[in-house]
Amino acid sequence: MRTKMKLLLVLLAAAVAGIALVLLAGVLDLRPAARAYTVEGPVRALRAPMAGPGGALAAVTPEMTEQEAAAALQTVVDGAVAAGANTLLFEVQSAEVAGVYYDDKEFAPVNSALDPLKTLCALAEQAGVQVIAVVEPFAAGPADKSTARGTLASDFYSETLRYDGGLWFNPLNVRCVDRLAAAYARLIRHYPVAGVVFSGLEFGAGSDALAQGLAVLGAKMEKAAGEKAVGLTFDSAAAPLTAAQTAALTAEGFDLLLPRGVDGAALQQWRDACPDARVLPCAPANDPGGFSALLRTLSLKNDLPGAVLGDLTAAMQNPADVGLMVSYFCEPVAVSSPGVSTALAASYPPDGSTVTSETVVILGTSDPTRPLTVSSGGSVLRAQGGSFAVEVPLQVGRNEFTLSQEGGGTAAVTVIRREPAAGGGGSGAPKPDTSLDGSLAGRYVEVTAQLASTLNDPGNDDAIAMTVKQGARISIQGTVETLRSGKITTAYLLSSGDYLLAGNAQLVEDDAPTTFSAPEQSVSGRGDLSLKLAGGTPMCYDDYRDGVLTLKFYDTALGFDVSALQNDFVAAAAAEPLDPEKDGGEGIKLSLEIAPGSHLWGYDVTYADGVTTLYLQKAPVLGTEPGRPLAGVTVLLDAGHGGSDTGAAGIGGATGTAEKDVNLALTLAARDRLEQLGATVLMTRTDDSFPTLQERWAMEQAERPDFFIALHHNSTGLTKDTAGAKGLEVYYFERISGSFARSLMDAVSSATGREPDEPKWNYFYVNRVTFAPSVLFEFGYLVNPDEFEDCVSEQGIRAAADGVAEGVLRSIPVA
Repeated sequence: MRTKMKLLLVLLAAAVAGIALVLLAGVLDLRPAARAYTVEGPVRALRAPMAGPGGALAAVTPEMTEQEAAAALQTVVDGAVAAGANTLLFEVQSAEVAGVYYDDKEFAPVNSALDPLKTLCALAEQAGVQVIAVVEPFAAGPADKSTARGTLASDFYSETLRYDGGLWFNPLNVRCVDRLAAAYARLIRHYPVAGVVFSGLEFGAGSDALAQGLAVLGAKMEKAAGEKAVGLTFDSAAAPLTAAQTAALTAEGFDLLLPRGVDGAALQQWRDACPDARVLPCAPANDPGGFSALLRTLSLKNDLPGAVLGDLTAAMQNPADVGLMVSYFCEPVAVSSPGVSTALAASYPPDGSTVTSETVVILGTSDPTRPLTVSSGGSVLRAQGGSFAVEVPLQVGRNEFTLSQEGGGTAAVTVIRREPAAGGGGSGAPKPDTSLDGSLAGRYVEVTAQLASTLNDPGNDDAIAMTVKQGARISIQGTVETLRSGKITTAYLLSSGDYLLAGNAQLVEDDAPTTFSAPEQSVSGRGDLSLKLAGGTPMCYDDYRDGVLTLKFYDTALGFDVSALQNDFVAAAAAEPLDPEKDGGEGIKLSLEIAPGSHLWGYDVTYADGVTTLYLQKAPVLGTEPGRPLAGVTVLLDAGHGGSDTGAAGIGGATGTAEKDVNLALTLAARDRLEQLGATVLMTRTDDSFPTLQERWAMEQAERPDFFIALHHNSTGLTKDTAGAKGLEVYYFERISGSFARSLMDAVSSATGREPDEPKWNYFYVNRVTFAPSVLFEFGYLVNPDEFEDCVSEQGIRAAADGVAEGVLRSIPVA
């Protein structure tokens, strides 16, 4: 009997112990801790909210099956990988959504059959992406939704606060906060997340209660977190916590801060206030350009340990923005800086120069550690590195100036001033016969120059009516004389009513109008279209605006139905005779309506072997490779001047750092930066050679890049103080290049801090193309000591190269 009693007591004790163990497990949650999956290197994060902007991709609904939820979450992971992110900030609890995206007894799940956070962590790890769970720590759910029984929201419903459409737990409710702390400790312990970040702190902005509640949460989580991060994210400008409160929280377990909308100064203030925490900038919702500029600055300083690049949906809709941001995590491109000499030297004007001005500016270099004096007196404009400019007065005759530095030697320069030559009244100038000589009327001329202009006024190069290319033919009304550089020159009066200098063309014997035969069509690998029209090479006046390409061919007729010109680019084509009164002559006018969505980038009309070719170029598209948004884009860079052509006068003078050297250094850096972003970059020169303008234009014409940029630096008249000579300039010729000129100006100015200017029209030879945007950019004044030193510095060159790449990126249309 005693034996049976003992056995019964043992069994009863075991049962009691088992029940106690089960109860204890329910209280203590004895599930094993999950290791964190983390990535190495800088954090490149994207937010995936449950609701609101950017939340659609991350949404898991109550009706979803496990397979549907996994597919939705796979889209989230794929989007992050495509954008080049290595971290997902996955929101799992929000005041806007009833339920949470993870499994915990204190909260009702969005879908009781699923654990979205667990699924996402597994999918993300397979893709090499770490997950940080984001919770609104005091959020009880939407105010208009009922709470599930047995949850924290139900237990403390009567004590919740209402704010901005949501229910919020009271941070001063000790029992509630203790249970919250235990729940979030379980979250960080039992999921393979890299950390947990608290957001949605605005409801308690400025309240000590918020800081007290967060301190309790942080202390509890720190014990469970191990190596996992515990963080805060908030709007920097309207911070819900003071810097002092935030600093105090870093002592309570919070080791990651993600302030939104910071500039460089604000970021440094948070770093200074919280030295024991990682502080990573977080993109605001509506200023990707400004945030890119911040990342660029941090990258140039080698001070970019990570950043939150924005919302995932926005990143997928605007891949250029996030692609540019991701690229700043690459190593900055190497720069070969021409540098600044510290030897005392007068580089301009050349010793013994003769001028007629009353003053002249002496440019040069000096030892920046020693005072500089000039024998004539005057105020010396001097930069930090010793470069200087000083305006000096000139007497008629010989003027000698001595520059000196104590312990640094002297430099001398002599300038001879002569009185301007007295005007001769023009009596000796030849007088052209401007009357029309019609003896050649009806004959044809063919353009022999590579590139020429038809002019409204034969004596004015600015009066350009149309750019015409070698091989174009047109009938003439006769000839006139005009004055060029003091010499009488002949010009042809064309049937169009414009003039063509005779030196750019020749008379031809086969005087006959053109009849085009049906076009022969070919398509390149990237989708560009060529239409070859046999029958002749008539001069074309072209214009593209409002989606219609207009081509006026003089002395021409069509030998086919105009519908044959319709294709993937051209939705509709029409032909009508030229109006002699309006158009100046006879011929055919083609109106090609460009198809919406055809992505026409540009066009060209060329001539060869009796055939006229109409070329239609397809627009570039953004690449899909992470961090390389310019993959598939071709850019031709032209380093201005070279060889014996040293370029504009500057601080370096003829023997020091010349414009050609600065141009090449910047062009090489821009090439490397563009290639870093995935672009294919072509160069007109990579060394101290001198391609002619004709050779540069021919390369542009042959390669047909998506963008052409001629890179130069500026100068000005050196008879007055050069302090005001500063800033950027950009020039374009064809209308198609105007928007690119603006984008490039904005990007380079933002990157360098140099003063922007409005894009200007000019007829620089290399910019006279219509198939793609083509500009000439002046990156700064080499006669201004401060700007000269910035332009030749490693930091200045790298910043300008970044601006070039960003300007190109911003100019690619989004599909």
